[in-house]
Amino acid sequence: MSKSNDATRQEVLGPKLYIETDNPESGAAGPEAFCIKGENASNKRVLLAHHDGGLTRFETEERFQVDVANKSTDSDTGMQLTCWKGKISVNADGDVVIHSNNSIVLSAEKNISLHANGIVEVGTSKGETAQVILQANQVNVSSGGGNLGKHLKQGPFSHVVDSVDSLVSGMVDGIRDSYGVG
Repeated sequence: MSKSNDATRQEVLGPKLYIETDNPESGAAGPEAFCIKGENASNKRVLLAHHDGGLTRFETEERFQVDVANKSTDSDTGMQLTCWKGKISVNADGDVVIHSNNSIVLSAEKNISLHANGIVEVGTSKGETAQVILQANQVNVSSGGGNLGKHLKQGPFSHVVDSVDSLVSGMVDGIRDSYGVG
């Protein structure tokens, strides 16, 4: 038995805003349990909908901005987003830009992965990045080419990274020097 629009109820609050409940018309998200719909003078729509399938959706045809914490202190958490189960996904047809006047911290209990079909860049192309620090129990680099090895050979430990033989030889020489054995 198919649902009809007979049960749909609309509460019109003005020429640009209405609330609709029990709309059986099904889009990609399924039938709407309720929806608040409005539009501006340019006929750009905005809606907040809760669907029978469990999805709650906010949609706008123009920009969306969230302003929070203008009366908080610098030490307060101004905005918190919690996803108790599952993933958080951010999708964009254009760039995703994250900016902070202080620090950006990526933290994970397991892994952090950076993926790109193009370039993964650390630092700025203008040389404004003061320092890159890698701290780990193990650092592995694998590549089909590039110049990292060349740059490592130019540093203070250049004699160590020429080859495995020179690595072992450099370690042996360092131990001999530290114990005065020649």
